Amino acid sequence: MLSFRCAIPLALSALLVSVSFTARAAGELDPTFGNSGVVELIDATGKGYGITRDAYGNLFVAGIVGNPGAQDFSIVKLDAFGRPAQGFGEGGRATIDLGGDDVAYSVAIDAGGNVFLGGVTKIGTATGLDFAVVKLDAAGRRVASFGDDGAAIIDFGPGNNDYGQAIRVLPNGSIFIVGATNHSPSDVRYDFAVAKLDLSGHLDGSFGGDGRAQFEVGCCDDYGYAVASDANGNLYVAGTTYTNTPGVSALGLIKVRPDGLLDPSFGDDGRAIAGIGPSNFGFGLARAIDGTLYVAGQVGDGVGPWHFGVAAFDASGHPAAFGDEGATAIDFGTDFTEYPAAIAVDADKHVYLAGSVIVDGEYRFAAAALDAGGSLVPNFGNGGTLILDALGGSAFAYATLIDPVGGLYLAGMSNAILARGGDAIDATGPTFAVAKLRVDRTNRVFLNGFDTP
Repeated sequence: MLSFRCAIPLALSALLVSVSFTARAAGELDPTFGNSGVVELIDATGKGYGITRDAYGNLFVAGIVGNPGAQDFSIVKLDAFGRPAQGFGEGGRATIDLGGDDVAYSVAIDAGGNVFLGGVTKIGTATGLDFAVVKLDAAGRRVASFGDDGAAIIDFGPGNNDYGQAIRVLPNGSIFIVGATNHSPSDVRYDFAVAKLDLSGHLDGSFGGDGRAQFEVGCCDDYGYAVASDANGNLYVAGTTYTNTPGVSALGLIKVRPDGLLDPSFGDDGRAIAGIGPSNFGFGLARAIDGTLYVAGQVGDGVGPWHFGVAAFDASGHPAAFGDEGATAIDFGTDFTEYPAAIAVDADKHVYLAGSVIVDGEYRFAAAALDAGGSLVPNFGNGGTLILDALGGSAFAYATLIDPVGGLYLAGMSNAILARGGDAIDATGPTFAVAKLRVDRTNRVFLNGFDTP
């Protein structure tokens, strides 16, 4: 049975502990969610890497349980108030062991309420890592008819390391997982990689000839991390691309047609690249309802600390009217490296970034809000940026989403040491953590990199 830091029935209350989060701007945490705006799992070592919601407002947080070498996929379902969904898995959590070291980085929900987890696995004596997709029904049980007993393992080549990072399920049921793979068995450079599965969990040969496609974005290593799609079934994959100059990298973005080929009308022959500083690492992607694409990442000048950054592209893959020539950087003023991880955009093209910053030697959840022009929103947090303080340990946010009634969620992990009634309950490692911020936006369309209509 899971134990959550939130309001749950009396029978489970003995499993809860009290830990408070305080925001730099009073009132930013939503007191109606969990325990004063925060839900934290204390029963198992793990991390939350991806988050989404269904049409009823339930949250699904995907990640891992266990320690490196013995990790399994994990998915937690919470209702809109942060309470565990007792009809899902065991006490709100489903754990999936694929037989190896397994990490779920992303989650998606289809129209039937089925849950798809996307990530990476290394099974047995396999020489490399492989993409992995798991399908669960609405009760958190593996769907045996999908792939091999509910799981599809995708290998891009013998000996390749294939890093599955983000999953996307289209309205027609098509399933895509994106990430990176080696250029070839003899070339250890990495390319953006995309695999398409049919409804039965097998590679779909209508995409890329055999259900798999990989793309060179720059000259050297290319790592895909995030995915979005449009109403025509085109995919957009964002990540990091490297140049021939050591230490210099850029935010990379490609547009992939439904047949698995790049769209030559987008950017430069299907590719768009932006550099905010000399070095850039792209991690998140969001697509606005008008087709504008936002790539979030970490940017630096090679001298000082790294900061949050966003590059915006119009629907044709060229710099959008945003910030300074299509890009902007955000400095939280901590004088330390800052770690952006995810991005979301609402129907008014307000952009929200989530990640972490270091304060007093420990990581803290952090968020920033930008208006449609790329300027910080002054009434969000402390002039557009917000840092949440977790008592007792570090906290790192890896994912974010917006809900239709104005909530902004940050999901990740916390290393807080929990205590109740004077008796210490020491976690063996990091635990899942979710925070909800009130952004005072109502009747907005929910959009992010995984759930754009």
